[in-house]
Amino acid sequence: MAPFGVVAQDSTWIASPPTNAFNNAANWTAGVPTGVATFGASSRTSIDTANGGAVTTVGSLSFTTVAPAYTFTVSNGDLTLNGAGITNSSSNVPTITNSSGNFINFQSSATAANAVINNVTSFLFFKNTSTAANATINNTGTVTFQDTATA
Repeated sequence: MAPFGVVAQDSTWIASPPTNAFNNAANWTAGVPTGVATFGASSRTSIDTANGGAVTTVGSLSFTTVAPAYTFTVSNGDLTLNGAGITNSSSNVPTITNSSGNFINFQSSATAANAVINNVTSFLFFKNTSTAANATINNTGTVTFQDTATA
């Protein structure tokens, strides 16, 4: 029998999450996403992706038209976007701060869209056919474009 493929789980950040931890299932409508992570209006807009030194992997961070300006901190673990990357229908721009030697990986055809990425003494990779798109990248670490990734 052929093995079954793993299905990515989509989920929405709730309006009043109990914590700011990305990897806390209680903050999401359907558990921690591995597919599309959707963000709309919420009382908590500063999110930490800390995952105990492990990698947080998600297909995309998707911001609806009512999403405020979310801020993400990549701490104590890496962040990998391996689907659409960042999609933003809001007039507000998301900010991702990567520090303490962590990695942010944009893989496959992921885009950084119009996000602000602060890469502080850390590593930011664009791999495969991913793109920085219209992102603003503030860098004191290492930024690498591999394969046919573009800036």
